[in-house]
Formats: sequence, C-alpha cells, structure tokens
Amino acid sequence: MRRLKILFLFFLFGFSIWAINYVLNRIDLNPLKNEYRYHQSLKKTKTTYTRYCQRCHGKQEACKFNFRFGTSLNEIKKNITHGISSVGMPSFADSLSSDKIKELAKFIYNYREYTFDELHQYKLKNTTIYTANEQQIYLDTFFYHSEILIPWSIEFIDTQTILISDRNNGLYYFNKTKNIFRKIKHVPNAASGTFGGYLDIALHPNFSNNNLVYFAYTKKYGAKLSLTVMRAILNLETFTLTATKDIFKALPESFFDGEFGSRLLFGKDTCLYITVGHCGSKEPSILKLDNHLGKVIRIRDDGTIPKDNPYIDTKNALPEIYAIGLRNSQGLAIDTNGNIWSNEHGPKGGDELNIIEKGANYGWPIVSYGINYDGSLLTKYTKKDGIKNPIHYWTPSIAPCGMDFLNNDKYGKSWRGNLFIASLKFDYLLRVVLKNNSFEKEETLFKGVGRVRDVKIGKDGYIYFTTEGLKDYVIRKGKPGIIFRLIPIAK
Repeated sequence: MRRLKILFLFFLFGFSIWAINYVLNRIDLNPLKNEYRYHQSLKKTKTTYTRYCQRCHGKQEACKFNFRFGTSLNEIKKNITHGISSVGMPSFADSLSSDKIKELAKFIYNYREYTFDELHQYKLKNTTIYTANEQQIYLDTFFYHSEILIPWSIEFIDTQTILISDRNNGLYYFNKTKNIFRKIKHVPNAASGTFGGYLDIALHPNFSNNNLVYFAYTKKYGAKLSLTVMRAILNLETFTLTATKDIFKALPESFFDGEFGSRLLFGKDTCLYITVGHCGSKEPSILKLDNHLGKVIRIRDDGTIPKDNPYIDTKNALPEIYAIGLRNSQGLAIDTNGNIWSNEHGPKGGDELNIIEKGANYGWPIVSYGINYDGSLLTKYTKKDGIKNPIHYWTPSIAPCGMDFLNNDKYGKSWRGNLFIASLKFDYLLRVVLKNNSFEKEETLFKGVGRVRDVKIGKDGYIYFTTEGLKDYVIRKGKPGIIFRLIPIAK
C-alpha cells in the first residue's frame, strides 16, 4: 500500500510539472513582458528627470516644456545632448549616457503627445500598452464623464474640441485644452429606448464658416417612431442650437424600437448620405422603392433631392433613395478615392462590409450569410443575380458599428489606408487591411476594452474610439462611456 502511495505521488508530481509546462507554452506572455519592461524603463527615466530636469521644468505631474527649438524626437535628443545656450539650458552630454538621453527624450516626446487632465482620466484594469507591427501603442483616455453612458457618436471641430452624442441624454461639447464640458441646449426631444435616442452627428463640410450641424435621432409620431435627421446652427458661445429644422424622416413610421441604422456622412459631392435600418422587418417588401427601410439615402445639405439620384424618375419611388437591401448599417466611411463604405449588421451572423454604389441592391432580406436568431433558415441564398456581393462578411457576427479610414503615417506605413471598425459584440477595435478594394486581412485590437460604438480619425491624425458603459445592455456599475485615443510610443 505504501509503495502505491509513493508511486501515486510521483505520478501526481510528474503530471503537475507536465501540466504547468503545457499551460506556459500556450500562454503568450509577451504582452505582460512588454508592459513590465516599459514600466521599468519609465520608472528609471522618471528618476533621471527628477534629478536633472525637475528644478527648471517642474515636477512630472505638472511639468512644462518649451518646444520652440524642435518637436521631433531627434530634435529633443539634440537639445538635451548639446543644450540651448540662448535660454540657459546646459548640455547633458557629460552627465548622461546616450541611452539615458534617448530614454529621456522619448519620455518628453510622449509626454507632449498624451498629457491629460486628471479629472478626465479613467484607470483601466487591463493592459494599456499594446504591441502591433513592431510598435507600441498607448491607449490614452481622452475623455469620460459620469453623465455620458453611451457615447454613440463623436465629431471633431478641431484637434481639442469634440461634439459627443449620448444616446439617452443629448448632445455635448468638450474642449480638452480649456477643460470646458457643456450640454448643448435646444436639442430636440428624442424617443430614447433600448436602441433609439440621440444617434449620429455630422458637421457640414463648410462648418468653419456656417456652423451647421446634422443630427440623427428617433422621433415620436403619435405612438410610432421614425428615424429623423435635423439640421441646426451651433452657437459655440452659448452652446445652443438655433434654426433647427428636420430635413429627413424615414418612412414608414414603426412601433419597433430598434435597427434604425442612422449613420450620417458627407460625400465628396457635398451630399449627405444617411443609412436607415430595417426597423425589425424582414419582409421582401423592404426591397421596394416606396419605403426607406434598409436603404442608403442621399440628399443635399438643405434636404432637397439631387437631380442625379438613381430613382429620381422612377414611378412610385422615393427619390432620395440611393441604394437598397442593407439590413442595418451603423458604419459609414469614405476613402481617399471618394468611395463610400458601409458595414451592416446581419441577423445571427452575416455582418457585411460593402462599397455603396448608385442604384445598387445589396440583397437583404432575400440574400444573406446569416440565419434567424432562433437558428432557423432565413434564406437559402447567399448570392443571386442582380445582387451586389459584400467585400467581406463576418460569421459569427461581430456587430460592427462606427468606422473610419486612417490616411496618414502616424502609426507607420503599414497602417496607412487601413479601415478601423468598432465591434459591439466582442468588445474590440478591428483593423481591416484592404488592397484594391478587396479584403486582405484583419487584426483585433484592445480586446475586452468594452462595447466599441464609434471610431473617428481626429483632426490631429490619431485614432479615437468610444466605448459604452454597458455590457449585454446592462449598465456597468461605476463605469461611464469613454473616448479613447491611440498614441504611438516613440522608439
């Protein structure tokens, strides 16, 4: 019996060693190692700063740098190494090694890029340093406020000023430099519910001169709802909307509170493109031209109809219709060639990425890669004559939402031209690589960060995205909606 116990203990010990090795070999520890190394290096650099820089530039928490003599990493390194005699800054070539000067320059450079007001800093429990394509990216909390739970859309007025729509509460103004946060007054009443409320925002292409804002919201018409788009003038001194006017109303009105679509985008033709969801319907009648359901709408900035719309002369057709057969598009983006891209919520699976073409039919609900929510067959067709095939589709569904194209080299050349898409279902930002208008590959970023609702490239060229203070439609206790900014860390 004793011999059996000893053998069992040896077996248990050996199995434990094997199990530990098995798990360790399958866990990617690189993100944790990178995070640890980064913070160790940062700790040493902060010590260097305290010893050599604090006396003149102040403590790290409130330090001030004068970038009159260069803002690039190399210029900062040069100034630390050789000093700036005209302003009394000494040379540190004899005091610090080249490695320490390099790290100190990186610290100052990155500080300049992601300085933030502590009042708007939300501490994440997960890793905030991400490594991709041999570069490191810092996930900066650009803004959060307890009043904003569902930041449905953001639009940049300038590099530091944004408009934010909160689905349940209205429209807000935030200027980071001046730390001004205001709720916009005279915003129309929206019918907020499970999905409806205050939705997308768009600024007129000539906003700097006319201050025109476009706002999609769900409006009550008796007992029914309809997606409505309003145009107004934004007074930036009184934070008030004036000259408000509804310029589009989706037909028919519906009792259903959901699948409104409601993305707004100005094309290179200066026309306003509007997506309207299927509002709960999966009837083939959606493909008819006497309703707005499952459509992309194209109107002028004043709500009138462009004469070159595809159905302008079609009998019984609503002339503002531009494309049909899109189930529930919550993402619109324009590329450098002027192509308008849309992403579309499928039912259970079958989310799509499409290029929107004049008069095109994208098939919903006759053609789909998805199935009904109860698992039953929705349609036997995934392709059909006369139906535009998607550029890409996702099964299972990622629940795509806001998206935007990155058209600069701030994150390296490999990210230039990539499409960044919000995923509501899987809590991540998706990077999609395209080539000649074809899908090539994708990468998930910051998985688990929260329900990503909107994505925008800011006026400063950085990627911004919003997350909701919800999980499975339930409020996450103590967690507001957040606007994040992606900052590349200098090497």
